[in-house]
Amino acid sequence: MPAIAPSSLDGRAPDHVIGCTTRVLRRISQFAGRLPGQDSVSKMNEFQRFRLETPSWKVALILLVTPLPWLLLNVLLELIPLNDPATGFWGSGYYQLRMFFISIFSSIAPAAQKLDCVPGFPVRSVRALTIYGLFQGCICIGTNMIISLASGVFPVPFSQFTVIIPMVISGRLVFFRKLPDDPQFHALSDKVNQWLGMESLPILVYPVFTAVFMMLSPSQQFWMSLLLPLLKLTIRSALWYVARYDDDLVGVITCCVGHLYHVLFTATILQNAKSVETLAVVVLFNTVQMLFNCRCIFADSNNIYQARVKAHALEVEKSTFSVRDNLQTALEYAQEIRIAQNLHWRTPSLLLSTYTGYCNAEFMEKNHEMLRSATLFNAAFVHNDPKNAKNAAVRGPHSNIGEPKIVTVVFRLRNRHYFATLVYLTTLEAVNQTVQRLLLICAVEVVFLGIYLLLIQRRLGISGLYQLAFVLWSQRVLVQSKLYVTTIILGFPLTHNGNDSILRFNSVH
Repeated sequence: MPAIAPSSLDGRAPDHVIGCTTRVLRRISQFAGRLPGQDSVSKMNEFQRFRLETPSWKVALILLVTPLPWLLLNVLLELIPLNDPATGFWGSGYYQLRMFFISIFSSIAPAAQKLDCVPGFPVRSVRALTIYGLFQGCICIGTNMIISLASGVFPVPFSQFTVIIPMVISGRLVFFRKLPDDPQFHALSDKVNQWLGMESLPILVYPVFTAVFMMLSPSQQFWMSLLLPLLKLTIRSALWYVARYDDDLVGVITCCVGHLYHVLFTATILQNAKSVETLAVVVLFNTVQMLFNCRCIFADSNNIYQARVKAHALEVEKSTFSVRDNLQTALEYAQEIRIAQNLHWRTPSLLLSTYTGYCNAEFMEKNHEMLRSATLFNAAFVHNDPKNAKNAAVRGPHSNIGEPKIVTVVFRLRNRHYFATLVYLTTLEAVNQTVQRLLLICAVEVVFLGIYLLLIQRRLGISGLYQLAFVLWSQRVLVQSKLYVTTIILGFPLTHNGNDSILRFNSVH
């Protein structure tokens, strides 16, 4: 009986399948895992100074005060009493006042971020920022007034978005003659514009997500909730991609804005979920993400230990090294002349931060000769491939637990019945149930944050509270300027804004 021998192609088939599977799994792991990045030496030096000079009471004050400005502003906006939109344009005075204030703050916040990140930006004073905000507020109100009176329609459909193009054009016209004719200035300004574009995307993404989610049946909501991790990871990767060349800032952009998406999406599902299964899926995914983050912290701590063993060229027990001096050890190595020169000649420099807030006079004077002999400021903004090194200290996901509190407060205010997403809350029991769901996310975020901070302290030897306070304080302008989107997002379901047509789409079909 003749024997059939397998061909070489048949023998290679299993290896080919295994290789493809391995590559796919590796891609998935990279997509869902830690993002590349590192901190500059000047930023670590600032962090060390912050740890040594900042008392505990000031750290606690920073953590408590950071979310308060926009929380209070949103509450004050909701305290403005609104008339029924059926009264028409001439009865919408309080609504126009609300939109005037929102447009002022939403114009000043991006300008403040440019002022902080772009040297030579023409708006350099509080007075100039105030005038610019008032001017943009008039453009916002005037645009919708013209549309409403010309068409005889109120509310103006999608009035929050019809003013975007006129406000952008007017803003460019204001600054056109004052912008310096410097290619480096324009390159840096364009880069910050990309950041602002990504940071403003929640204004569009979140309302669409809310509208689509409310249209779905209970079973469809369940399946959509399964896609939530993919959506959040995609947004996180997009945020990182835009700011990947600014290592000292990419963490705040990714964590702050990315976690805002996380909180808003989760709050939407908890508020509007029509089945317990959907709620369970959201909580389960958040728990799995927390465990995955904890695994990353353990992996980083092990990498740091291995690096220190190699640096000492000793085979010793793990207990020999104190995890409490990791940052100091890293700074000592970075100050060695050969290492410092190697870090400095990278593009962008890993010695001196591209963010001026981390370039203090003492550090600049200490490295004066090296900085003078290098072409740092020309090289700092050249776009090369990002570095693949890991951070020495983990940036744990910073919980923006202020956002759920803002949403919760809205339920208790008098304008609640004008919000299209809350029309079904006709009884006190329904209101309390929704508030309890939103408070659930606050509790979960606080617990997870506590776990992260404990692990960072135990495994990396760095106080997570001090690290979080340092980022919030040293980049306070960047952090605060990102939270202006809450004033627009929370007003999206308001009937006066003309967006309820898509939020009530399900009732039409």
